[in-house]
Amino acid sequence: KVSDPAASDFGWTLRGGAGVVADAAELREGAMINAGATQTFLLPADARRLRITVLDAQLLANVRNPGDAVEVALRDASGASVLSAIAGLSGTDACLNVQADGTVWFSSEVYLEGATSGTSSAPSLPTTISIDLSALAEGTELTLSVDLIGFGGKTSSLRFDAVLLTDAVAPPLAFDLAPASDSAVKGDGLTNIQTVTFSGTTDAYQVVTLDLDGDGYDDGTARADDTGVFSLTGAKLVSGANNVRVKAVNEIGPTEADKTIRLDMTRPTGTLTLPAPNQTTTLDRGYVEIQWSDAGVAGLNAATFGVADVTISGGVTVDRIETLGGGRVRYWYGDDGDKLVGAVYNVTMVSGQVADNAGNTNAVRTQSFTFVPDTTPPNVPTSLAITPDTGVSASDGITNTGAVVLSGTVDELNLRVYLFDATLNVSLGEATVTGMSFSAGLNLAEGTHHLRVTAVDEAGNISDPAWFDVQVDLTAPTAAQGLF
Repeated sequence: KVSDPAASDFGWTLRGGAGVVADAAELREGAMINAGATQTFLLPADARRLRITVLDAQLLANVRNPGDAVEVALRDASGASVLSAIAGLSGTDACLNVQADGTVWFSSEVYLEGATSGTSSAPSLPTTISIDLSALAEGTELTLSVDLIGFGGKTSSLRFDAVLLTDAVAPPLAFDLAPASDSAVKGDGLTNIQTVTFSGTTDAYQVVTLDLDGDGYDDGTARADDTGVFSLTGAKLVSGANNVRVKAVNEIGPTEADKTIRLDMTRPTGTLTLPAPNQTTTLDRGYVEIQWSDAGVAGLNAATFGVADVTISGGVTVDRIETLGGGRVRYWYGDDGDKLVGAVYNVTMVSGQVADNAGNTNAVRTQSFTFVPDTTPPNVPTSLAITPDTGVSASDGITNTGAVVLSGTVDELNLRVYLFDATLNVSLGEATVTGMSFSAGLNLAEGTHHLRVTAVDEAGNISDPAWFDVQVDLTAPTAAQGLF
């Protein structure tokens, strides 16, 4: 686009009150000479349309003289028009004539959106004039002229821009939420803003219409600027999925584009799940657990989970988090030695910390629990036995192998059971507890083993020990000698 008349490649010849203002050609009525602009060019290959965008036209209907007019003509090297004569209008070789009263006349090769030749149907401005060149041969020398014909004072004017040679194609069209209307990741089709702007690109000065509800393109209209950028403002979405369609139409046909835009204005929420809210617990686990959820379509943004999500009263501070999946997060406070004492504890989900994928953040919420220390130890483990027990009695603890399984029972759930060989002063580790039964595989050396078994609850209380003696005899008996 060359808009400097002094430039060597400007291309236009200006006459009378013609010039360039704000990068657009402007024709103004003069006292003696009509204003005009002409350009001669060779028709390139694949050029099927000539488009001229009229930005503004002010034509005076003179009292004593004929009304002012605008004419557009396309002539060959001999000066003859290359287009059909305008039906019903004589005395001109123009392909387009616009009268001061709004009457437009144009030849059959000219397309003017919404206009009918010979009627007062001039479209609103800006508008694009499209001229069909498909019947002309490549390389034909053509001269385009745009003239403002004045018969009165110096009041009429015409501004035009974007004179383009194009192929015969429907307009290009692409759009998305404008960045200011896209509340989270740009281009993800998700927002928490109900009244939005859609922006996109098409041909320069092209009209674009909007459909939000599937009943036709009647929900918004915009005209692209001189670079083809358009904005459809004030579009109101509904919660959930919105099938958004836009359409641009030229003389070749329509182009449609659509996107699904999801609106989610629901804030995520957090619920204290462990310890249970408004309940009393005797167990200090060193953490609390929050179940985060999002009732909207966006889903939780797990990347926003952090130690600042939650505060706990009583001087307890969160040290780290553990993400358990499904929106459940464990907030550890015991890493630095913080412990609960007998009191009511408030767990506050801090406002604005956890977000969903649409950018909504949680509101403040406080839930509480009561902690009462558990100082009661578990009962002594019972029903201790080994397998195999090969002694005279099935429960005498005598066996002929060191590979045995020690088993027993406890009388409450969630206990841990530890074994210790007091004979050798060696820990035998932790038994496997299933419900209220436990077992442990042992590999004992030959001899007697005084085994100690203790149970530990979740509060760390330790039971009194249970004892069980195991005698491992690996030596077979021998026959007596010299009796006979």
